[in-house]
Amino acid sequence: AKEALERIRFKSEQFGVQIESLFREGSPTKTINEIAAEKGIGLIVMGSHGRTGLKRFLMGSVTAGVISHAPCPVLVTRHH
Repeated sequence: AKEALERIRFKSEQFGVQIESLFREGSPTKTINEIAAEKGIGLIVMGSHGRTGLKRFLMGSVTAGVISHAPCPVLVTRHH
Protein backbone atom coordinates (compact mmCIF):
# COMPACT_ATOMS: atom_id res chain seq x y z
CA ALA A 1 0.00 0.00 0.00
CA LYS A 2 2.84 2.37 0.83
CA GLU A 3 4.42 1.77 -2.58
CA ALA A 4 1.10 2.48 -4.32
CA LEU A 5 0.73 5.76 -2.42
CA GLU A 6 4.25 6.76 -3.41
CA ARG A 7 3.52 6.06 -7.11
CA ILE A 8 0.37 8.18 -6.93
CA ARG A 9 2.25 11.02 -5.22
CA PHE A 10 4.98 10.90 -7.87
CA LYS A 11 2.47 10.95 -10.75
CA SER A 12 0.49 13.82 -9.23
CA GLU A 13 3.63 15.94 -8.89
CA GLN A 14 4.28 15.50 -12.63
CA PHE A 15 1.01 17.40 -13.16
CA GLY A 16 1.87 20.07 -10.62
CA VAL A 17 -0.44 18.66 -7.94
CA GLN A 18 1.08 18.43 -4.49
CA ILE A 19 -0.38 15.76 -2.21
CA GLU A 20 0.37 14.33 1.18
CA SER A 21 -0.03 10.58 1.46
CA LEU A 22 -0.82 8.82 4.72
CA PHE A 23 -0.92 5.18 5.66
CA ARG A 24 -2.85 4.06 8.73
CA GLU A 25 -4.36 0.78 9.79
CA GLY A 26 -7.92 0.48 11.05
CA SER A 27 -11.49 0.79 9.90
CA PRO A 28 -11.38 2.66 6.56
CA THR A 29 -14.51 4.68 7.26
CA LYS A 30 -13.46 5.73 10.75
CA THR A 31 -9.85 6.38 9.76
CA ILE A 32 -10.71 8.54 6.73
CA ASN A 33 -13.09 10.67 8.80
CA GLU A 34 -10.60 10.97 11.69
CA ILE A 35 -7.81 12.12 9.38
CA ALA A 36 -10.12 14.64 7.70
CA ALA A 37 -11.07 16.08 11.09
CA GLU A 38 -7.46 16.10 12.43
CA LYS A 39 -6.05 17.80 9.33
CA GLY A 40 -8.93 20.22 8.78
CA ILE A 41 -9.57 18.77 5.32
CA GLY A 42 -12.02 20.81 3.25
CA LEU A 43 -13.05 18.08 0.77
CA ILE A 44 -12.81 14.30 0.63
CA VAL A 45 -12.72 12.81 -2.89
CA MET A 46 -13.57 9.12 -3.23
CA GLY A 47 -14.19 6.63 -6.00
CA SER A 48 -17.12 4.24 -6.01
CA HIS A 49 -17.87 1.13 -8.04
CA GLY A 50 -21.53 2.10 -8.12
CA ARG A 51 -22.75 -1.10 -6.46
CA THR A 52 -26.36 -1.19 -5.41
CA GLY A 53 -28.78 -3.51 -3.69
CA LEU A 54 -27.59 -6.83 -2.28
CA LYS A 55 -23.94 -6.45 -3.39
CA ARG A 56 -23.67 -3.15 -1.51
CA PHE A 57 -25.39 -4.61 1.57
CA LEU A 58 -23.16 -7.69 1.69
CA MET A 59 -19.90 -5.92 0.96
CA GLY A 60 -20.54 -2.82 3.01
CA SER A 61 -19.75 0.62 1.69
CA VAL A 62 -16.81 2.66 2.89
CA THR A 63 -17.98 5.52 0.69
CA ALA A 64 -21.46 5.55 2.27
CA GLY A 65 -19.93 5.44 5.75
CA VAL A 66 -17.61 8.33 4.99
CA ILE A 67 -20.46 10.38 3.53
CA SER A 68 -22.59 9.72 6.63
CA HIS A 69 -19.96 10.84 9.14
CA ALA A 70 -17.56 13.15 7.29
CA PRO A 71 -16.59 16.46 8.88
CA CYS A 72 -16.56 18.09 5.42
CA PRO A 73 -18.13 17.69 1.96
CA VAL A 74 -17.47 14.42 0.09
CA LEU A 75 -17.16 14.22 -3.71
CA VAL A 76 -17.85 10.72 -5.06
CA THR A 77 -16.88 9.74 -8.57
CA ARG A 78 -17.89 6.48 -10.20
CA HIS A 79 -15.08 4.41 -11.66
CA HIS A 80 -15.16 1.19 -13.62
